[in-house]
Amino acid sequence: MKTFTIEDVNGFIRCNTCGNSLWDEGKDRSHCSSCKRSIPIVNGVLCPEIKKVSSSEEFYSFTGGAKFIEAGFADNITIYSSTRTYKKYLKKWFPSSKGPFLDLGCGDGRFSLWALEEGFSPVISLDCCQQSLERLANTASERNLKGLIPLRANFREPCLVPSVFNSIIAVETLCYLCDTYNSGLELIKKLLSPDGRAMISEFGVHGMSIIDTAAVNVVNMEKEAFSGRRLEKYGSRSTEARLFTPDEFEKLCVEADLEIIEKGGISPLPMLFNFAYNFTSYPLRPALDEKMKSLIDALSDGNEDISSLSRNILFLLKKRSENGKF
Repeated sequence: MKTFTIEDVNGFIRCNTCGNSLWDEGKDRSHCSSCKRSIPIVNGVLCPEIKKVSSSEEFYSFTGGAKFIEAGFADNITIYSSTRTYKKYLKKWFPSSKGPFLDLGCGDGRFSLWALEEGFSPVISLDCCQQSLERLANTASERNLKGLIPLRANFREPCLVPSVFNSIIAVETLCYLCDTYNSGLELIKKLLSPDGRAMISEFGVHGMSIIDTAAVNVVNMEKEAFSGRRLEKYGSRSTEARLFTPDEFEKLCVEADLEIIEKGGISPLPMLFNFAYNFTSYPLRPALDEKMKSLIDALSDGNEDISSLSRNILFLLKKRSENGKF
Protein backbone atom coordinates (compact mmCIF):
# COMPACT_ATOMS: atom_id res chain seq x y z
CA MET A 1 0.00 0.00 0.00
CA LYS A 2 3.00 2.33 0.32
CA THR A 3 2.88 4.86 -2.51
CA PHE A 4 6.18 6.72 -2.06
CA THR A 5 9.92 6.13 -1.97
CA ILE A 6 12.57 7.72 0.20
CA GLU A 7 13.57 9.79 -2.84
CA ASP A 8 10.09 11.32 -2.89
CA VAL A 9 10.43 12.34 0.77
CA ASN A 10 13.95 13.80 0.56
CA GLY A 11 14.01 17.57 0.28
CA PHE A 12 10.34 18.04 1.17
CA ILE A 13 9.74 16.57 4.65
CA ARG A 14 11.68 18.01 7.61
CA CYS A 15 12.72 16.30 10.80
CA ASN A 16 10.80 17.94 13.66
CA THR A 17 13.84 17.51 15.91
CA CYS A 18 16.80 18.83 13.89
CA GLY A 19 15.29 20.31 10.73
CA ASN A 20 17.16 17.98 8.39
CA SER A 21 15.32 16.99 5.20
CA LEU A 22 17.32 13.91 4.13
CA TRP A 23 16.08 10.48 5.16
CA ASP A 24 17.13 6.84 5.21
CA GLU A 25 14.80 3.95 4.45
CA GLY A 26 13.77 1.71 7.32
CA LYS A 27 11.26 -1.04 7.89
CA ASP A 28 7.87 0.65 8.31
CA ARG A 29 9.56 3.97 9.07
CA SER A 30 11.88 6.66 7.74
CA HIS A 31 15.03 7.65 9.68
CA CYS A 32 16.48 11.17 9.78
CA SER A 33 19.96 10.90 8.25
CA SER A 34 21.25 13.51 10.72
CA CYS A 35 19.80 12.87 14.20
CA LYS A 36 18.42 9.36 13.42
CA ARG A 37 14.96 10.21 14.75
CA SER A 38 12.39 8.04 12.98
CA ILE A 39 8.93 8.67 11.57
CA PRO A 40 6.62 5.64 11.56
CA ILE A 41 4.76 4.63 8.40
CA VAL A 42 1.33 3.31 9.42
CA ASN A 43 -0.82 1.71 6.71
CA GLY A 44 1.00 3.73 4.07
CA VAL A 45 0.79 7.03 5.99
CA LEU A 46 3.86 8.95 7.20
CA CYS A 47 3.11 9.82 10.83
CA PRO A 48 5.35 12.40 12.58
CA GLU A 49 4.60 13.05 16.23
CA ILE A 50 1.76 15.56 16.72
CA LYS A 51 2.44 17.50 19.90
CA LYS A 52 -0.94 19.22 20.31
CA VAL A 53 -4.26 18.27 18.76
CA SER A 54 -6.85 20.99 18.11
CA SER A 55 -10.60 20.67 18.59
CA SER A 56 -11.21 20.49 14.82
CA GLU A 57 -8.63 17.70 14.51
CA GLU A 58 -10.35 15.77 17.30
CA PHE A 59 -13.69 16.30 15.56
CA TYR A 60 -12.54 14.89 12.22
CA SER A 61 -10.77 11.98 13.84
CA PHE A 62 -14.06 11.18 15.61
CA THR A 63 -16.08 11.40 12.36
CA GLY A 64 -13.57 9.34 10.37
CA GLY A 65 -12.67 12.31 8.22
CA ALA A 66 -13.89 13.57 4.89
CA LYS A 67 -15.48 11.06 2.52
CA PHE A 68 -15.25 12.76 -0.86
CA ILE A 69 -13.49 10.22 -3.07
CA GLU A 70 -15.73 8.75 -5.76
CA ALA A 71 -18.81 10.76 -4.65
CA GLY A 72 -21.02 10.79 -7.74
CA PHE A 73 -24.00 13.01 -8.53
CA ALA A 74 -26.57 10.61 -7.08
CA ASP A 75 -24.41 9.97 -3.98
CA ASN A 76 -23.97 13.62 -2.95
CA ILE A 77 -24.96 16.46 -5.27
CA THR A 78 -22.97 19.05 -3.31
CA ILE A 79 -19.69 17.10 -3.30
CA TYR A 80 -20.04 16.07 -6.94
CA SER A 81 -20.72 19.64 -8.11
CA SER A 82 -18.02 21.36 -6.04
CA THR A 83 -15.40 18.75 -7.01
CA ARG A 84 -16.29 19.20 -10.67
CA THR A 85 -15.90 22.99 -10.43
CA TYR A 86 -12.68 22.83 -8.40
CA LYS A 87 -11.10 20.56 -11.01
CA LYS A 88 -11.87 23.12 -13.70
CA TYR A 89 -10.09 25.79 -11.67
CA LEU A 90 -7.17 23.46 -10.96
CA LYS A 91 -6.76 22.69 -14.66
CA LYS A 92 -6.81 26.40 -15.48
CA TRP A 93 -4.66 27.67 -12.61
CA PHE A 94 -2.05 24.86 -12.53
CA PRO A 95 -1.53 24.11 -16.23
CA SER A 96 2.08 22.92 -15.86
CA SER A 97 1.87 19.52 -14.17
CA LYS A 98 5.48 19.36 -13.03
CA GLY A 99 7.25 19.28 -9.70
CA PRO A 100 5.90 18.91 -6.17
CA PHE A 101 2.27 19.50 -5.28
CA LEU A 102 1.12 20.17 -1.71
CA ASP A 103 -2.49 19.52 -0.68
CA LEU A 104 -3.00 21.14 2.75
CA GLY A 105 -5.89 19.65 4.69
CA CYS A 106 -6.45 17.13 1.90
CA GLY A 107 -9.19 15.05 3.55
CA ASP A 108 -9.32 11.78 1.66
CA GLY A 109 -7.51 13.36 -1.24
CA ARG A 110 -9.88 14.01 -4.13
CA PHE A 111 -7.49 16.70 -5.43
CA SER A 112 -4.31 14.84 -4.51
CA LEU A 113 -5.51 12.05 -6.81
CA TRP A 114 -6.16 14.64 -9.52
CA ALA A 115 -2.61 15.97 -9.14
CA LEU A 116 -1.11 12.47 -9.36
CA GLU A 117 -3.14 11.68 -12.47
CA GLU A 118 -2.03 14.97 -14.03
CA GLY A 119 1.64 14.09 -13.46
CA PHE A 120 2.70 16.17 -10.44
CA SER A 121 5.33 14.43 -8.31
CA PRO A 122 5.71 14.08 -5.46
CA VAL A 123 2.26 14.92 -4.16
CA ILE A 124 2.33 15.63 -0.42
CA SER A 125 -1.12 15.21 1.11
CA LEU A 126 -1.27 16.65 4.62
CA ASP A 127 -4.16 16.04 6.97
CA CYS A 128 -4.65 15.38 10.67
CA CYS A 129 -7.05 12.46 10.15
CA GLN A 130 -5.45 9.02 9.88
CA GLN A 131 -8.61 7.40 8.51
CA SER A 132 -8.87 9.84 5.61
CA LEU A 133 -5.22 9.43 4.67
CA GLU A 134 -5.47 5.64 4.75
CA ARG A 135 -8.42 5.80 2.34
CA LEU A 136 -6.34 8.02 0.07
CA ALA A 137 -3.33 5.68 0.21
CA ASN A 138 -5.57 2.70 -0.58
CA THR A 139 -7.17 4.44 -3.54
CA ALA A 140 -3.82 5.59 -4.97
CA SER A 141 -2.45 2.06 -4.59
CA GLU A 142 -5.50 0.56 -6.33
CA ARG A 143 -5.01 2.99 -9.22
CA ASN A 144 -1.26 2.24 -9.30
CA LEU A 145 -0.40 5.90 -8.72
CA LYS A 146 3.11 6.55 -7.41
CA GLY A 147 4.70 9.55 -5.75
CA LEU A 148 1.96 10.15 -3.16
CA ILE A 149 3.13 11.00 0.37
CA PRO A 150 0.17 10.85 2.80
CA LEU A 151 1.37 12.91 5.77
CA ARG A 152 -0.50 12.92 9.09
CA ALA A 153 0.26 16.34 10.54
CA ASN A 154 -1.30 19.67 11.39
CA PHE A 155 -0.52 23.24 10.36
CA ARG A 156 1.54 23.95 13.49
CA GLU A 157 4.18 21.25 13.02
CA PRO A 158 7.36 22.36 11.15
CA CYS A 159 7.44 19.17 9.08
CA LEU A 160 7.60 20.70 5.59
CA VAL A 161 10.64 22.29 3.93
CA PRO A 162 10.14 26.03 3.24
CA SER A 163 10.17 27.62 -0.23
CA VAL A 164 10.18 24.39 -2.28
CA PHE A 165 6.55 24.02 -3.39
CA ASN A 166 5.54 25.34 -6.79
CA SER A 167 1.91 24.31 -6.37
CA ILE A 168 -0.11 24.46 -3.13
CA ILE A 169 -3.83 24.12 -2.53
CA ALA A 170 -5.83 24.62 0.66
CA VAL A 171 -9.49 23.85 -0.02
CA GLU A 172 -12.00 24.52 2.77
CA THR A 173 -9.42 23.83 5.47
CA LEU A 174 -7.68 26.94 6.84
CA CYS A 175 -11.12 28.19 7.94
CA TYR A 176 -10.91 25.81 10.93
CA LEU A 177 -8.06 27.93 12.30
CA CYS A 178 -10.73 30.58 13.08
CA ASP A 179 -9.09 33.37 15.10
CA THR A 180 -5.58 32.19 14.16
CA TYR A 181 -6.42 32.18 10.43
CA ASN A 182 -3.45 34.44 9.61
CA SER A 183 -1.09 31.64 10.66
CA GLY A 184 -2.44 29.56 7.78
CA LEU A 185 -1.68 32.30 5.26
CA GLU A 186 1.79 32.74 6.76
CA LEU A 187 2.39 29.00 6.38
CA ILE A 188 1.48 29.10 2.69
CA LYS A 189 3.77 32.09 2.12
CA LYS A 190 6.58 30.26 3.91
CA LEU A 191 6.19 27.06 1.87
CA LEU A 192 5.74 28.61 -1.59
CA SER A 193 8.74 28.75 -3.91
CA PRO A 194 9.56 32.22 -5.31
CA ASP A 195 7.65 31.48 -8.53
CA GLY A 196 5.05 29.19 -6.95
CA ARG A 197 1.31 29.68 -6.75
CA ALA A 198 -1.36 28.65 -4.27
CA MET A 199 -5.12 28.16 -4.60
CA ILE A 200 -7.10 28.88 -1.44
CA SER A 201 -10.84 28.26 -1.16
CA GLU A 202 -12.91 29.39 1.80
CA PHE A 203 -16.63 29.43 2.55
CA GLY A 204 -18.48 32.66 1.75
CA VAL A 205 -20.49 33.92 4.70
CA HIS A 206 -23.47 35.20 2.69
CA GLY A 207 -23.61 32.24 0.32
CA MET A 208 -23.58 29.79 3.23
CA SER A 209 -26.15 31.85 5.14
CA ILE A 210 -28.56 31.51 2.18
CA ILE A 211 -28.01 27.75 2.20
CA ASP A 212 -28.52 27.45 5.96
CA THR A 213 -31.64 29.63 5.76
CA ALA A 214 -33.06 27.29 3.11
CA ALA A 215 -32.19 24.35 5.40
CA VAL A 216 -33.76 26.16 8.40
CA ASN A 217 -30.52 25.68 10.33
CA VAL A 218 -31.27 28.35 12.94
CA VAL A 219 -28.05 27.80 14.91
CA ASN A 220 -25.88 28.48 11.88
CA MET A 221 -28.11 31.32 10.68
CA GLU A 222 -27.45 33.13 13.95
CA LYS A 223 -23.72 32.41 13.98
CA GLU A 224 -23.32 33.53 10.36
CA ALA A 225 -25.34 36.70 10.90
CA PHE A 226 -23.55 37.89 14.04
CA SER A 227 -20.08 36.32 14.10
CA GLY A 228 -19.21 35.07 10.62
CA ARG A 229 -18.89 31.51 11.90
CA ARG A 230 -20.54 28.18 11.20
CA LEU A 231 -20.81 24.91 13.11
CA GLU A 232 -20.28 21.53 11.52
CA LYS A 233 -22.02 18.82 13.54
CA TYR A 234 -21.74 15.05 13.72
CA GLY A 235 -23.82 13.38 16.41
CA SER A 236 -22.98 15.05 19.70
CA ARG A 237 -19.73 16.57 18.36
CA SER A 238 -19.20 19.86 16.55
CA THR A 239 -16.42 22.10 15.29
CA GLU A 240 -16.44 25.73 14.23
CA ALA A 241 -15.33 27.22 10.90
CA ARG A 242 -14.70 30.83 9.96
CA LEU A 243 -16.52 32.33 6.95
CA PHE A 244 -15.61 35.32 4.81
CA THR A 245 -16.84 38.07 2.54
CA PRO A 246 -14.72 38.53 -0.60
CA ASP A 247 -13.44 41.88 0.67
CA GLU A 248 -12.48 40.47 4.08
CA PHE A 249 -10.69 37.52 2.52
CA GLU A 250 -8.82 39.77 0.09
CA LYS A 251 -7.71 42.09 2.90
CA LEU A 252 -6.26 39.18 4.90
CA CYS A 253 -4.33 37.89 1.89
CA VAL A 254 -2.90 41.33 1.13
CA GLU A 255 -1.90 41.80 4.77
CA ALA A 256 -0.03 38.48 4.54
CA ASP A 257 1.94 39.80 1.51
CA LEU A 258 0.22 37.38 -0.82
CA GLU A 259 -0.60 38.80 -4.23
CA ILE A 260 -3.92 37.80 -5.79
CA ILE A 261 -3.49 36.59 -9.38
CA GLU A 262 -7.07 35.51 -10.12
CA LYS A 263 -10.39 35.10 -8.32
CA GLY A 264 -13.26 32.64 -8.66
CA GLY A 265 -16.34 31.32 -6.94
CA ILE A 266 -18.35 28.16 -6.27
CA SER A 267 -22.09 28.40 -6.91
CA PRO A 268 -24.49 27.87 -3.96
CA LEU A 269 -27.15 26.41 -6.28
CA PRO A 270 -26.16 22.70 -6.14
CA MET A 271 -26.12 22.76 -2.33
CA LEU A 272 -29.48 24.56 -2.26
CA PHE A 273 -30.89 21.95 -4.61
CA ASN A 274 -29.44 19.20 -2.42
CA PHE A 275 -31.31 20.50 0.64
CA ALA A 276 -34.54 20.99 -1.32
CA TYR A 277 -34.25 17.50 -2.78
CA ASN A 278 -33.80 15.92 0.66
CA PHE A 279 -36.81 17.83 2.01
CA THR A 280 -39.04 16.87 -0.94
CA SER A 281 -41.15 13.74 -0.70
CA TYR A 282 -42.25 11.40 -3.46
CA PRO A 283 -43.75 11.75 -6.04
CA LEU A 284 -42.52 15.36 -6.31
CA ARG A 285 -38.87 14.40 -5.85
CA PRO A 286 -37.22 14.18 -9.32
CA ALA A 287 -34.94 11.37 -10.46
CA LEU A 288 -31.21 12.05 -10.11
CA ASP A 289 -30.53 10.98 -13.67
CA GLU A 290 -28.28 12.30 -16.44
CA LYS A 291 -30.83 14.93 -17.45
CA MET A 292 -30.95 16.34 -13.91
CA LYS A 293 -27.15 16.21 -13.62
CA SER A 294 -26.83 18.19 -16.86
CA LEU A 295 -29.27 20.77 -15.52
CA ILE A 296 -27.39 21.23 -12.21
CA ASP A 297 -24.08 21.38 -14.12
CA ALA A 298 -25.43 24.15 -16.33
CA LEU A 299 -26.76 26.16 -13.39
CA SER A 300 -23.47 25.75 -11.54
CA ASP A 301 -21.43 26.77 -14.60
CA GLY A 302 -23.44 29.96 -14.85
CA ASN A 303 -22.60 31.03 -11.29
CA GLU A 304 -18.84 30.55 -11.02
CA ASP A 305 -17.80 34.22 -10.95
CA ILE A 306 -16.89 35.44 -7.48
CA SER A 307 -19.65 37.37 -5.73
CA SER A 308 -20.85 38.15 -2.23
CA LEU A 309 -23.28 35.21 -2.57
CA SER A 310 -20.67 32.61 -3.59
CA ARG A 311 -20.72 29.38 -1.60
CA ASN A 312 -16.93 29.44 -1.76
CA ILE A 313 -14.44 32.20 -2.54
CA LEU A 314 -11.35 31.11 -4.49
CA PHE A 315 -8.09 33.05 -4.82
CA LEU A 316 -5.01 32.12 -6.83
CA LEU A 317 -2.05 33.61 -4.95
CA LYS A 318 1.68 34.11 -5.12
CA LYS A 319 3.96 35.54 -2.49
CA ARG A 320 5.26 39.08 -2.73
CA SER A 321 8.40 40.62 -1.24
CA GLU A 322 8.66 44.11 0.20
CA ASN A 323 10.60 45.40 -2.82
CA GLY A 324 8.64 43.50 -5.42
CA LYS A 325 11.58 41.15 -5.88
CA PHE A 326 12.26 37.72 -4.39
